[in-house]
Amino acid sequence: MPKIRVLHFVVRLSYGGIEKWLSDVLSHYDHSRFQMDVCCIAKRPDLGELADQARENGANVIYLPVNSLGFLPRLWKVLHGNYGAVEVHFDPVNGFPLLLISWLARVPVRVLSHHNSNFSYMNRWPVIRSLLLNLSAGLSKYVTGCSQSTLDNLHPGWRANPKYIPLYY
Repeated sequence: MPKIRVLHFVVRLSYGGIEKWLSDVLSHYDHSRFQMDVCCIAKRPDLGELADQARENGANVIYLPVNSLGFLPRLWKVLHGNYGAVEVHFDPVNGFPLLLISWLARVPVRVLSHHNSNFSYMNRWPVIRSLLLNLSAGLSKYVTGCSQSTLDNLHPGWRANPKYIPLYY
């Protein structure tokens, strides 16, 4: 049986909360059933202190410069036909395009992960915040939150929908 390929989108693999969690996952998952890779989307190629450890644990670490003209074609090339699942560890503004391209590339499982609900810059535009949250959730097979209160804040009424799952990192 072929391995299920999973791609995690992050900014970089530094010593942050989600990055440390992801580093732990990369060292403990079933390598016979899955191939987990990491795509760092940032302005500069500093992939972070944990990038080498991710590679040692079998992950391909991909860098996509977000500020280049070729970003979208490169993202399409990375995704199209290559992955069975993606997990987006970005806020809704930056995560939406990743989910949209993943959907267009026909990645079957798309996961939007919320690691906090403090997007203060989005509070100025509540209509845009609501629209992006709903569009991102609509493109996702699953939406995870680091707590029930995070999901309460971002997706009121989530408890009635099994696609929303609290994950206590």
